[in-house]
Parts: sequence; C-alpha cells; structure tokens
Amino acid sequence: MTALRIIVLGGHMVGKSAATVRFLTKRFIGEYSSDTDFLYRSSIKEEGQLIDVEVLDTCAKHIHPVDEAKASWADAFVVVHSILSRESFILAKDLIQAIRNLRSSAFTPVLLLANMTDLDHRRQVMTAEGREYFEVSAAEDVCVALAFRTFLHEVRLAQQQLRSSSLKRRRSSLATVSRRLGAMFGKKDSANGGAGASNSNGICSGGGGPVAFHSLTDINGNRKSSLDSKDVGKT
Repeated sequence: MTALRIIVLGGHMVGKSAATVRFLTKRFIGEYSSDTDFLYRSSIKEEGQLIDVEVLDTCAKHIHPVDEAKASWADAFVVVHSILSRESFILAKDLIQAIRNLRSSAFTPVLLLANMTDLDHRRQVMTAEGREYFEVSAAEDVCVALAFRTFLHEVRLAQQQLRSSSLKRRRSSLATVSRRLGAMFGKKDSANGGAGASNSNGICSGGGGPVAFHSLTDINGNRKSSLDSKDVGKT
C-alpha cells in the first residue's frame, strides 16, 4: 500500500519539528534548527492496521515552503502556528490559502495546530480566532497525538470514500460504453443477418514501526528521490 504523505508547514520557531517528532517518537526536542526539509517515515497503528506514513517537515527559512511539486506529492497538510505569535497565525492562514490555490481541483485535507499552550500566559492568539483546529503543546505532550491521529483517521476515511465514488463512476462509465457498443454491434449483426446481438454487462501510534528521517534533496513527486536515510529508533 502507498504511504500516506503529509507535509508540515509553519513559520520560524512555532514548534513544527517538535510536534512532528513528539507524535512520531513520543520524544521532545527543545531546540531544533535546520536549513533543509526532512522526511520522516514511520508506521502508525490505525484500527488494528499498520499504516505507512511519510511526514515532510519543511524548513521555515524557505521563501516558498510549499510549491506545486510538494503540493502534488502530499495527501494532506498540517499547518502549525504558535499561540505566542500573531505573525505566525497570519502566516498560517496565508499558507492554508496557498495550499488551496495550488490544489483547487483536488481533495485537500488541512489540519491547523495551535502550539505552545503550555505558555498560555503569553498568548497573543485567542482561541476563538481559529476554526477547525487543535490547541496543543509539543513540550508537555498535550493533544499532539490526538490531533495527528484524528486527522489521519479522517483523511483515510475521506480517501476511501473518494476511491469508492471514483470506482462507481468508472463502473457506470464502462457500463454505458459497453451498452453502446453492444447496441452498435447488435444492430450491425442484425443488418448482416447475424444470429445474435451482443450481451453486455457493466463491469473504491505513532505506533510500533521504526521511524527514519531523511535529508530531502529532491521531491518532485518521485518516490525514489535522492535521500540520506537515518534510523532514529522505534515509536
């Protein structure tokens, strides 16, 4: 089965990497700085099944953290902002709009995470200002796993429904084409004195596996892109 691909986006120092690592490994990294994107691979237990997940943690220093290549690679997006920074909240809204612009004709699930609730006394972004989001604390492990797991579950359900709907449409289309061909050749057979007409039938936890992280050099929708893999243990 193809891995579920997620891109994590957000401004500088909002805790994107801390939230990602907390979910995948249950560990907390207090300080993290990188000049490149990192791709994490893991297996998540979902309803008794292990689901392969790839999480791309993007570098906030990039001028354009999400582009067409990344947008087409991803199945879902997690956008993180800090409740301590109104600027990061505005950037998060801009990122969500950019995602929607890039994926205007495609199913695009987006999760908004409001991080750093452990520092609520320094809050600049009020709870009522967000919609359909989770307030979390990567530092104190508050709601991080719940947010990611709930999101992954909903994404998988939506994908299954889309596949089912697409399969029904394909079957309906095949049945229509088959009937037309049957009618066409049936008439031809009758005109030629044939014995019979054509008969047509119309035929969608962080759990258990190792987590690897990679320095991403080229994504471009290619699963075999050049990656330096490194095992970081089990979740």
